Amino acid sequence: MGGVVSPAMVSAVAEAGGIGLMPGSMGSAYARDFFRTMSETTNRPFGANIPVGFSEPGVVDTLLELGVRYVTTSTGPVPAFTTRLQTAGVPVLHVVTSLDDAKRAADAGVDGLIVEGAEGAGLRGDVAMMVLLPLVTSQVDLPVIAAGGHFRRCHHGRRLRPGRGGRADGHAHGRLGRVAVHENFKQAVVSAAETDTLLIDRHQRRPVRVLRTESTAPYEFATRARPSGPS
Repeated sequence: MGGVVSPAMVSAVAEAGGIGLMPGSMGSAYARDFFRTMSETTNRPFGANIPVGFSEPGVVDTLLELGVRYVTTSTGPVPAFTTRLQTAGVPVLHVVTSLDDAKRAADAGVDGLIVEGAEGAGLRGDVAMMVLLPLVTSQVDLPVIAAGGHFRRCHHGRRLRPGRGGRADGHAHGRLGRVAVHENFKQAVVSAAETDTLLIDRHQRRPVRVLRTESTAPYEFATRARPSGPS
């Protein structure tokens, strides 16, 4: 969630016993400042997410230097630096949005999977969690964290193996005070009905779930790239 995540939010998650993740997509300098603030607010372990499609190459060096305890990787194939992190004692979980993704990630040697259903916000695949989660857990022998569309209760918990599964919340936290977003956005998330989100950019095979607004609605059935701005 990039710049939306605040040290206060990650600290609160860690203090509650969850897997708090600092953003690894904002560059090494930002990671150092974030880590410094985190260290002042919690002594619980926390990790980082690295979106492999758009992260600074040197961020892995920085995260290892800072001593993050675990890493998740997303928005691309399992990165080459996975083995380096694991050799340093840092478990790596990779985000997958299809069964084929999950099998490739397992073959690449990751320590676990974050299975994201189409119901979640942001970048994702097209497969609903109700279909994807049982497929992955029945065919891939790795710990699994279910992500996408939970909001209040993990109704997919029965699909997870005891002691080898969990749930991840992202944009559901957008309604909380510790998240660095405008109050109008928080209210929009809270007020949204079940029909108030849509998937855009399907034609580019990188679907993104967003709130339905006057700005996003025209792109629901787009068949070409969105305009980059005024010409």
